[in-house]
Amino acid sequence: MAKTSNNTQPVLAPRPRPAGSPLSHTSLTVDAQTLPVNIVVLDDDVVDLEIFKRCTDDLVDMEVSLRTCRLASEAEAAFEEAPCDLFFVDYRLGSTNAVEVLGNLRSKGHSPTTVLLSGGSGDDVIRAAVRGGFVDFMPKQFIVPELLGQVIRSSLEKARLKAEVVEKQAELAATVQNLQASREEIRLLYHRVGHELKTPLTGAREFASLIRDGATGPVSADQSGLLDAITRNCDRMAVCINDMLDAARLDSGKLALKIRDADLWGVLNDAAKSLKATAVEKGISLDLETSVPAERMTCSIDPDRVFQVVGNLLSNAIKFTPKGGAIRITVSSEDPDSLSVTVKDTGCGLAPEDLTRIFDRLVQSKEEDATVLGGLGMGLYICRELVHLHGGEISVSSEVGVGSEFAFSLPTTLPQA
Repeated sequence: MAKTSNNTQPVLAPRPRPAGSPLSHTSLTVDAQTLPVNIVVLDDDVVDLEIFKRCTDDLVDMEVSLRTCRLASEAEAAFEEAPCDLFFVDYRLGSTNAVEVLGNLRSKGHSPTTVLLSGGSGDDVIRAAVRGGFVDFMPKQFIVPELLGQVIRSSLEKARLKAEVVEKQAELAATVQNLQASREEIRLLYHRVGHELKTPLTGAREFASLIRDGATGPVSADQSGLLDAITRNCDRMAVCINDMLDAARLDSGKLALKIRDADLWGVLNDAAKSLKATAVEKGISLDLETSVPAERMTCSIDPDRVFQVVGNLLSNAIKFTPKGGAIRITVSSEDPDSLSVTVKDTGCGLAPEDLTRIFDRLVQSKEEDATVLGGLGMGLYICRELVHLHGGEISVSSEVGVGSEFAFSLPTTLPQA
């Protein structure tokens, strides 16, 4: 049998909250056979309050502690004395209404799970319930024990679920914050390690070059070959370090382009010349072709960064193309506002599962790439990000055993900030 009171004094003392309860004031097990629940009801109509009390008296599966109030000030005093599990409040209360009452309670630190009561069921009342943050809406004509019990149970369940959502959101926010902190630590590590390695590496390469060039005395052919190997490996390490630093700058948004009008064909020629000797040494042909008139080859780009993109694509093409293969750089234009560059090779090609992730960080298309072919797996990630910074797009098509084609676009006018 439910216990009720005709004033704002609680008939039952508030029940202590056991550890782990999702609610902030009492233990509510919605599925339990007997449900202990503290309710405050605010209604300025004495008859409606009496009906509500009689309905709670008939709730056989709930142990209700009911506090009834006719004035908003009485409800506020009730919340000051003890919290409740559910707050039922009439929509119209003389000179005020339920939305204003709930807002005032929240301003004073009370956030009860609230059900809106109303003698009508118009759209205005329902919209007020939604906007006001009420957990449920109940027309007064439907206040009978069976329906009231259902509303109480569903409202308590909604409150429990809401508390769980708030808790999960707090956990997620903490996780995101930790991930951001870890990412910043990694970025700083990249930056510091890169700069710490660059200086001694540059020195080691210069010393090897001096010895190879005979600055310290005659050098035999065997010694010269070994010194060439040292220089090449220093260069490979420098590329890895620069990739690491560029990735850190891209992640932090600190890599800025130096955009200016530049001759794209000249940039491509320079990139091809820088790797021509490597291709020839491996027996690979490297050619450039275009159908675009010279006067349309001017683009608003950062020439150094475009050189870097093309250099990365050519290096990969040379790396994965066997002796006797071919690499072709082509410039085309299907859009008057952009130019397209493709780097096509006759190499080993990419497996279908690699195509969707090849531009991700630290991804390499073969398990042996890092140990046999070298590199950190950041080159294509950097290419993608640099092309995107220019306002362009990059894509890849490939067939295993046939070759790969990387294509990227560049605007002919300065991209809007």
